[in-house]
Amino acid sequence: DDANLANLAAQLADTMGSQIGDVEGAIVELNGLAERAPGQRLIWQKLAELYEKANKPTEAAQALHKELNLLGEGAEREAALVTYASLLGTQLGDLDSAVKALQGLVASSPSHPGGIGLLERLAQSIPDPAAREPVAALLRGAYEAAERWPDLASLLTSLVEQTTDPTQRVEL
Repeated sequence: DDANLANLAAQLADTMGSQIGDVEGAIVELNGLAERAPGQRLIWQKLAELYEKANKPTEAAQALHKELNLLGEGAEREAALVTYASLLGTQLGDLDSAVKALQGLVASSPSHPGGIGLLERLAQSIPDPAAREPVAALLRGAYEAAERWPDLASLLTSLVEQTTDPTQRVEL
């Protein structure tokens, strides 16, 4: 059955990718197994790991996206969303997609520590205040949900200092 196939795929990935050092061969084999059992999360999870090991972040993001589609709400999905958003935002530079993934996380678990940590890293890495705005908005909501008042005050102070429009300053 498909579950046994997924377990076999995980063992194959571990053996070929780690013990033998044939990451590319493991990727080829797992892609073949993914065609036979596309609904098995473990296969996509292992493929994402192998693609990251092979320094192929675009393919890793695609595998993570397929894994996310197989997950229901809960802690596993939240952790996978953080991993996916981190890959998009930090390795691929796709801030818009990273923010969309984090919006889903903040909607379901606004005070998720991994999500807040990633939002903080993204906010620090974006030099343009306009580009940083969607991240800051998510971070503001996350700080409020987590009741991290000193961090919220620091964020708001920073936003006020960067805003030149008096109307926007008052709104903050």
